[in-house]
Amino acid sequence: MRQTLNIKLSQRLALTPQLQQAIRILQLSTLELQTEIQEALETNPLLEQDDSLGTAETVVVEKDGPSATDTVASSDAPVEQEFELKDSEWRDASDPAPDPAWEPGRRNNSDLPDNLLENRSAAEQNLRQHLIWQLEVSAQDARQKALAGLIIDSVGDSGHLDASLEDIRSLARAELGDDVSLDEVEQALALVQQFDPAGVASRSLQECLLIQLDQPRQEPPQHLRLAREIVSEHLSLLARQDSDALAQTLGQPAADVEAAVQLIQSLHPRPGYAISSSKTDYIRPDVTVSKENGQWKIRLNRDVIPRLKIHKPYAKLAEKPANGSKKDTDYLREHLQQAQWLIKNIDSRNDTIYRVAKVIVERQRDFLEQGESAMKPMILQDIAETLDLHESTISRATANKYMLTPRGVYELRYFFSSHVKNAEGEDCSATAVRSEIRKLIENEPPDKPISDSKLTKMLEEKGIVIARRTVAKYRESLGIPSSSKRKLTI
Repeated sequence: MRQTLNIKLSQRLALTPQLQQAIRILQLSTLELQTEIQEALETNPLLEQDDSLGTAETVVVEKDGPSATDTVASSDAPVEQEFELKDSEWRDASDPAPDPAWEPGRRNNSDLPDNLLENRSAAEQNLRQHLIWQLEVSAQDARQKALAGLIIDSVGDSGHLDASLEDIRSLARAELGDDVSLDEVEQALALVQQFDPAGVASRSLQECLLIQLDQPRQEPPQHLRLAREIVSEHLSLLARQDSDALAQTLGQPAADVEAAVQLIQSLHPRPGYAISSSKTDYIRPDVTVSKENGQWKIRLNRDVIPRLKIHKPYAKLAEKPANGSKKDTDYLREHLQQAQWLIKNIDSRNDTIYRVAKVIVERQRDFLEQGESAMKPMILQDIAETLDLHESTISRATANKYMLTPRGVYELRYFFSSHVKNAEGEDCSATAVRSEIRKLIENEPPDKPISDSKLTKMLEEKGIVIARRTVAKYRESLGIPSSSKRKLTI
């Protein structure tokens, strides 16, 4: 075996600790960053909170032009940092979890720590995870488990089944073979309907309530029997909240009927929300947008992020040590460097959010003035090219960041949507199309709901040419049931 010495030239991205921290801080939400800063204040003696007051910076977007003029009213306004996050620095870093709005792929990089870009907040168990866990310990065989899994995938956040058994059977046949029978699907449905929360995977409000009434209860049998009869046969009378009419129809004492009604009212019409909505999210807007004197103004909300500064006495000791030991000096210098990095990276985060928000307002001014129907199509690449940053940078800068506008509070990612061609071949926003679909359905005759095919034709008359399946997808994303279900719920 012969040993040789070769020289090889190659390029490799080196993520310094400072850059790793910058990547992580950029994608943190406001609440998560507050926690990060508080931990740093408690552990780093070189850091202290700056309680001096200042005015937040403002961007003025001109009314009659796409360009924006920056007017700075504070010395704390974002400026170009010596450490700037360039395209090349972001290109190979891992992307955060994809957002359903644009479905980007996720790339891995062996140079990154395993938890570098993880969401720091503990994700609570959602409804699907809750049901899958029960399925793992309940299914008798692999075939039943697969069928029940398809049913769970068709359960919406409310806990109701969003697909028909025939549709689920068709999916099952594609995966398990053509011998899947409707009886097998019904048996799998019966299994899932036994899971917690009671009433899950129900196909109607009536079925949801009946499943819950079949659970072991301590109410008197007479009240339970009346409640089941009311839900099974007199749900319309119950909806009118006419207890006297119910008592007369049932031929039962008013007190018993009233007790049965109260029992029904204690049930959960949307049982899934007991699981999926158990966490309360508090939104603190990162950016505020307002219209003043005919101009849109953007302000960073610095009040929600504590301002930091270097503790000067300790900093002087780190630069010019007195009679302290080398260990103490090294300790101070290390923490001084960490403090400087944190302050610089927070400023860089604010600067990036500031610039992204400015471009969003420039491009979506019509939305702010007219509403969803005027939303312009916009993707990550549009902002990235304008700011000369990588798409992953824009993705991190808009994740869990919120903008307060006169129309409400929106996540920055809300302003991004895919392109849909209209009759003239021009691009229009998918958000605007969904807005049109919602308006058409809101104005439909109560006794004659508009089908997806009819919606497609009505949109075509407005110059929006899209397929019927796309209309169905947009309708479902708005949480609007099909025309047949809308007619049944009237």
